[in-house]
Amino acid sequence: MHNNQRGLSLVEILAGIVLLGIITTFTTIIITNSFDSNDTSAKEISLKQDTNLMISQLRKEFYDGDDADKPEDNIICLDNQQGRVRFDLENSEANGKKLESENGKVCIKGFDRHDPLRLKVLTENDDGKQVNIETTLKKGGNRKVSYGSGDMDPCELPKVDWSQVKTKKVLPCFADNDLIWTGESLDSCDKHIIDGNLQISGDVNDSSKKLNLIVNQSLYAKGQALFESKTADNVGANLLIKGNVLFNDEFALRRNDHMVVEKGACFLDRFQMYKKSSLHVKRNISLHVEPDVGDSVMIVEGNLVSKTHPFKLLKDGSLKVYGNASFQGLDFDHHKEFCVKGLIIGTKHKSNSSCPKPPFS
Repeated sequence: MHNNQRGLSLVEILAGIVLLGIITTFTTIIITNSFDSNDTSAKEISLKQDTNLMISQLRKEFYDGDDADKPEDNIICLDNQQGRVRFDLENSEANGKKLESENGKVCIKGFDRHDPLRLKVLTENDDGKQVNIETTLKKGGNRKVSYGSGDMDPCELPKVDWSQVKTKKVLPCFADNDLIWTGESLDSCDKHIIDGNLQISGDVNDSSKKLNLIVNQSLYAKGQALFESKTADNVGANLLIKGNVLFNDEFALRRNDHMVVEKGACFLDRFQMYKKSSLHVKRNISLHVEPDVGDSVMIVEGNLVSKTHPFKLLKDGSLKVYGNASFQGLDFDHHKEFCVKGLIIGTKHKSNSSCPKPPFS
């Protein structure tokens, strides 16, 4: 009986070693690549998580922060380096403006918390990995003051063909239709009644007589309207307007003057109230330039919108708003009373009274 078994030759052993080395090499490469891929994925996930954390911090500051007196003074700042993640300031913006660097922090400046804040940010880590995020921060609810659907915008007046209306230099005691008054002088009577719309085409600043005016529709003043009667009895002007009023130029109630507007009021230029005057607007009021109220009372039963300048409530001045109020800042100086029944927008000041029921309503 013969034994045919034999051992491996040297060539076969060397071939096996080479093959094992190739398999080991490929296995090592695959495992290494897998670890590298996992490490890269972990870093990308960490970058995204850290970026989302920073956005969450911005969101919290946006929602919970206090408003400055003026929107342009609002500011949010965060540490720019959180862990190994930072903002790329050259490629990050809020509402189209680049983020700013200040004392090692990244800052967003000059925004209104009641408007959407649109963010486009780029973050990066120490390895040069980057993440782009686009999001919009927006407070819930509509905090913009708008006029109710049943109310005319106070800056819109009824359409009148003024070319067909008579012009008078002397304001008559009674007019049974629309009238244009140049503002030059008054007819001698205790009361002037316009049973229609009245346009004041020139300036009113003759303080030698007391103006007692009733307009049964709307009033449109093209020139300055500076009421300050200096009569012997120290009694000022009295105006009752049963429609809307629109003052295109400077307006002032300055010496015991009183005006009641039964609809809306719009003042496109400087607005002043002094020396124990009063203004009572039964619907909405729109103020466009430098509203100043001192030693006087303003009552607004609808909404108040102050468009472009801080509202100045000066010594012994009172402001009572029974709807919402929107300001571009609010300056106080020893004022007497400030109350808003509804929302207060554009200032950190709060009502200091409970807004008692308005008189004459």
